[in-house]
Amino acid sequence: MAESVAAMPAPGTSPFRVDDVLDRAFDIFRHRFGAFALLALIVHVPVYLFIAARLAGWVGGGPGFAITVNAFLMLACGSIAHGAMIYGVVLQLRRQPFSVGQSLEIVLGRLFPVIAVSITVSLLTVLGAVALLVPGLIVLCAFYVAVPVCVVEGAGIGASLSRSRRLTAGSRWRILGLAALLVVVGAILGALFSFVTHRMLGPVEIAIAQQLLQVCLSAFSAVVVGVVYHQLRAAKDGVDIETLAGVFD
Repeated sequence: MAESVAAMPAPGTSPFRVDDVLDRAFDIFRHRFGAFALLALIVHVPVYLFIAARLAGWVGGGPGFAITVNAFLMLACGSIAHGAMIYGVVLQLRRQPFSVGQSLEIVLGRLFPVIAVSITVSLLTVLGAVALLVPGLIVLCAFYVAVPVCVVEGAGIGASLSRSRRLTAGSRWRILGLAALLVVVGAILGALFSFVTHRMLGPVEIAIAQQLLQVCLSAFSAVVVGVVYHQLRAAKDGVDIETLAGVFD
């Protein structure tokens, strides 16, 4: 379904406003919710299979092994889903439809760089947070659009990180506020969801419902990142959405 696209900000102007980013993200997510949710579910199948195999006793190892494998699978699958959804966001901003198959085809072509960039950003953020909370937040904001850069611009790990730093320069307070807002809203929704489901469902149904909620929240966060990347490039590079999406032609 075609989406309306507001006029591009002129190069050198304020890259984006949080309310504008959220408006665009909600609009895209609302119209293509089914595609984004299906994409997230399909990509996370390896995670579900590992959990099922673990519960069935088909996979051995202690709790530490299970936690490590599950964390890696979540990060890898989340990175793939994230990149594929960004492809969808770009096409929606271009007023073109996208399919789950197309999205997966694009991101699988950049599979290892996308996963490597995501792991690098995650490790740097954790290390910064361990050293002191503020450095972790700085890293998070500086590399907020590293994955979109990797997917859309075909950049390598170092180039994606450097490019993200340049794009986010001057906008990191807005990015921090946006990220904090998403975390707070997600926590509130999660608490309310848990309160309701624990009074209406059994343990298995609760686990499934909570996983579905996380899929939705993760999908929306990916859409937000894609919109932020588009806004930053439009403002700093003066790139219109036709040029931005040309890499996928």
